[in-house]
Amino acid sequence: MKHDEKQFLDLLQEYKSDETKKARRNLSTICFIIISAWILKIRFTEMRVFGVDISSSAELHVLLLALVLMAYWLIMFLLSWNHDKEIQKERSLHLIEQVKHFTERFRVIEEKRAKSNSDSKSHDYNEVKAAVDAYRAQEARTKRAAQYGNVVNKLELLVPIILSGAAGVVLAINITNALP
Repeated sequence: MKHDEKQFLDLLQEYKSDETKKARRNLSTICFIIISAWILKIRFTEMRVFGVDISSSAELHVLLLALVLMAYWLIMFLLSWNHDKEIQKERSLHLIEQVKHFTERFRVIEEKRAKSNSDSKSHDYNEVKAAVDAYRAQEARTKRAAQYGNVVNKLELLVPIILSGAAGVVLAINITNALP
């Protein structure tokens, strides 16, 4: 029973898909633009979007389009984040099963050794003990990294949601002001 430290390390790292990263980036970008324009007192119709001059467009329509776009990216971000979370649950279960297998095997070998009052160590014992020890050492070494990872994961979820809430308020104010 060989302990593959790289495989365990891969399973310990949080799964993040490209879709989630792109949705988070897009959501954060549009929210940043909306909030920045509001802070700098720039009207949305004074902006150029993808090189297109929208100054002759009705401001209400531009604001509503910005709201729809922001809502779309928020929904895409939340859906892809939940998808990644489910995949991470599976990865964690897979890791737990692998660790459970060799820790249980080690426990059984230890019980047999205790019952027979023998200090002889079989090849199987040495191999299983080495896997258990390597896993425990790796777990201890990555404990701080896991704590940082938890903080990063929370920020990666909360910051785009907070930004979209703030941008939503800004859009609501601007839409209210743009109404005839």
